[in-house]
Amino acid sequence: MEVIRHLRAMAPLEEPVVATIGTFDGVHVGHQAILRRVVELARARRARSVAVTFDPHPREVLGRHEEGLLLTSMAHKLQLIEALGLDVCVIVQFDRTFARIEARAFVEDLLVAKFRLQAVVVGATNRFGKNASGDAPFMQQCGRELGFDVDIVEPVRVDGVVVNSTVIRTLVQGGDLEQAAAFLGRPFSLLGTVVHGATRGRRIGYPTANMDLYNEVVPPSGVYAVRVRLADRTRGGVLNIGFRPTFEDPDEVSRAIEVHVFDLDEELYGREIEVIFVKKLREELRFESAARLREQVQRDEAAARQLLAL
Repeated sequence: MEVIRHLRAMAPLEEPVVATIGTFDGVHVGHQAILRRVVELARARRARSVAVTFDPHPREVLGRHEEGLLLTSMAHKLQLIEALGLDVCVIVQFDRTFARIEARAFVEDLLVAKFRLQAVVVGATNRFGKNASGDAPFMQQCGRELGFDVDIVEPVRVDGVVVNSTVIRTLVQGGDLEQAAAFLGRPFSLLGTVVHGATRGRRIGYPTANMDLYNEVVPPSGVYAVRVRLADRTRGGVLNIGFRPTFEDPDEVSRAIEVHVFDLDEELYGREIEVIFVKKLREELRFESAARLREQVQRDEAAARQLLAL
């Protein structure tokens, strides 16, 4: 997938295009329905499939970040969009100047000016332009006047509930990862880079990879059976989220995310990994000694291996 990071500066695409626009936080089943429709129409019309998204999230720029942390970083979002078969993803730098662009100008000066638009696919609840004044019927009107088709995708429901990013954030933060997975269309996962830690796990015989997360939304503290996706393979593992109370470190002021990867004898420092949640094994506990903690970690590993059929 080609990634273009500056919509205004990009040269117009000469090929016919089917496009969509959105924040796509989480790339959940509702977003997937839209993106798959873009790919379907583009193939039928022998056009390029294009997703236009925003960085940072408009909510951050407009001072509404308290409404909820992000489910996916841009790096993770690009991976998920590419997996759906899109040809191009354009990342629009969203700032207060961009936020003042009227909906009509957004369509004319950016979409129509940059793409040979055959069609635009929009969600029925999608809003765009200054003060979110543009919506699906407005896009249809623009299409009639400017010569492109508009395909509207209705919201997706799971178990009778309309899927949206806000609902999924609440599920993840509340620990209901099974329902979150149903809404995401895949198991919830964390993406990040492995960084140096305190090497406590190594000292008790269970080296861990400490993650600097790209995600903002994180499940509750505890120990989880996980699958760890490396660049070229996937391994089983046990993930701990929490403050490591056994060691009573006064400098431990934020939750650590550390994963022990089964059957791996290599350094991961500086590498990007994805941790895919399978099931919570237990709450985070304080043990009277490192030896007791090691015994529990052995039990955690056995339970995780059984769940993962390893």
